[in-house]
Amino acid sequence: MRRVGLVALAIFIVLAAWLGSQVYTIYNGYSKMHHVVARATDEPTVIIPSFHSNKRVNFLLLGSDTDQKKQESAPLTQSMIIVSVDSVNNTVSMLSIPRDFWVPIPGHGYGKIMLAFKYGYQKSGFSGGVSLARDVVEQQFDVPIDYYGWVGLQGFSNVIDTFNGITLDIQHPVLDDRYPNDLHSPDPYGYRRIFIPPGWQHMDGTQALEYVRSRHGDAVGDIGRSARQRELLSALRQKINALNVVTRLSSLVTDLQDFVRTDLGIQQMYELDQLSHHIHSAGITQRGLPPPVYCTYAFRDGQSVLLPNWPRVHQLVGRLFGPIKHHHVAATPRPSPTRTAAATPGASATQRTGEGPPTPGKTPTATSGSRPSGRLLYLRGGNVFLRNRDGSTTQLTWGQDGAMPSLSPDGKTLAFVRFTNGLHRYGTYASDIWLMDMKSRKQHVITHDENRDVSNNLWAAWPTWSPDGKSILFDSDRGKLAQPPSDARGTDLSIWRMSVTGSHLIRLTQPPAALNGTCQMGGGAGGDTDPVWQPHGSHFLYVAWRYTVSRCVATGQVRTTLMLGAPGASSGVALTPAGVRVVQPTWAPNGRAVAYVQGGPGRSERIVVAPVRMERGRARLGRVRVIAGGKVAQPAFTPDGRWVSYLRPEGDGFGLFARRVAGGPEVRIDSVPSDIDAQWDPIWMP
Repeated sequence: MRRVGLVALAIFIVLAAWLGSQVYTIYNGYSKMHHVVARATDEPTVIIPSFHSNKRVNFLLLGSDTDQKKQESAPLTQSMIIVSVDSVNNTVSMLSIPRDFWVPIPGHGYGKIMLAFKYGYQKSGFSGGVSLARDVVEQQFDVPIDYYGWVGLQGFSNVIDTFNGITLDIQHPVLDDRYPNDLHSPDPYGYRRIFIPPGWQHMDGTQALEYVRSRHGDAVGDIGRSARQRELLSALRQKINALNVVTRLSSLVTDLQDFVRTDLGIQQMYELDQLSHHIHSAGITQRGLPPPVYCTYAFRDGQSVLLPNWPRVHQLVGRLFGPIKHHHVAATPRPSPTRTAAATPGASATQRTGEGPPTPGKTPTATSGSRPSGRLLYLRGGNVFLRNRDGSTTQLTWGQDGAMPSLSPDGKTLAFVRFTNGLHRYGTYASDIWLMDMKSRKQHVITHDENRDVSNNLWAAWPTWSPDGKSILFDSDRGKLAQPPSDARGTDLSIWRMSVTGSHLIRLTQPPAALNGTCQMGGGAGGDTDPVWQPHGSHFLYVAWRYTVSRCVATGQVRTTLMLGAPGASSGVALTPAGVRVVQPTWAPNGRAVAYVQGGPGRSERIVVAPVRMERGRARLGRVRVIAGGKVAQPAFTPDGRWVSYLRPEGDGFGLFARRVAGGPEVRIDSVPSDIDAQWDPIWMP
């Protein structure tokens, strides 16, 4: 929630520009959001600089869990962030403050920093909460706060829905068995389970809130949640820039007026509006305060807390919020904030692969003779569809809860996942693997992952067939059942094998625990995912997700590795180096090459293809060929192995594109709708 306040401010700044028949509605809504919090009379006079001065303007953004817990009359601030605007250099600096920072709170001794707002609220209402939280931040971080912004949970969800959702590239699997079910539930103290797979997908407000709020299944807890919030803020900022916000102001004000508060006036909003046109993504710096560099884990008063390393914290604060420096450099044209440059890998990547991504230009529509051949299975609205050779479409399932299709080697049976999402026996959250006869369309389930004990519900995901069609590999979190239910119980996925009858269940991989007595860390980032069995072979690909570790503490940085495993092997073989993000692997039909999505810090994503070679009894990838770059997802080979298809975001949906492995222009498959489910890969059939 700590990033949500900035989104609210971005919305506020355009209010002054709105004229028309809805002025009264907007003004009335704004008056409910505008709330000035006076400073104590013994404080020195605060002179707030103009947004166009040579001094920084600093905001404190607060996010509270304003849910249905009626006993929580004074909410906590689960999220806090300092935002500083430098109008001289047109930059913005942001610092996320962990909610568990152990700090002195005036009048209350030491406590977690998230309690400051609650203590002040209990004494003097909302104004008291803002005032005390502001005082603590100013005293501990030595940063003067000029304005504040506060937002509640429902306000965040509402603004996402008002903009028709948000398209995000999920950075690692998110699993949480104890996500608070407190907004629209008869039991505001209850929990439900969530599972969000990695990769590009479009989310509504509720789903986006789950993504940025979840923390129980994550080894780094609030630190990981903060990173996801920064990701969402960046995506929402880009969408706001690309849309006509003015046409949505009435809806926005109505949605936000009961969930947002700020002391920004109309004049300040207008000045921010003018300044925002000069601030580009490259001028925005976002930082957190993760352990072990900026804090350490400890226990105080019987609770887990973070002890700040104040010398290191203040060193970072000085770099982010110090006096403005005037940089005299030659003027260079800046790119338009709404223009998207073509994805281009760095020099080292080009040298490694031998070629860069395709040259940008107009994408031709696939026509007869230039399109990939074959039928195509894909998901849309939770149902499986078949695109026939003539371009017509046949709907195969109707349950609206399907995902992750996988076709048997003989093409006669479809394995897929069905998510219960509270629609089945126990009103709980789980998923099962189902098989469907492609001719009769009859379905039956082969896993039984719902349980009367909600905490023991399971996810089944990414089924893939063995070459002989007798076994299925799949992902499951059933390894957690070896531990009693608790906040600390691991929920990472591992890969299992079972017969098509649902019997003979065998575990094939075992991700490391989040932490054990020998300081073996790496769990809590998702585990082992995306198994894909090699056609005509005995190996399978999968992606291993791990946290990097420094001094027995997870740093919050997730690394992925493309692995090659085999049933009966004690461990998999790494095909890619750690540090380069890899998702959504798939085999070529001949089982001799792989395709996957590759990316990394500061580098655009790419669809790449590489042969798998055995040298001295060990597998390795050969020369990598780049197929496509930019925002890309879900590569899939055609039956002849000559084309690779993939998805690209288009507005609020995804279009299907393809390119020959040997090279050539990108083509768009227009017979596939642009609102297919991008979480799951399409399947080409002969």
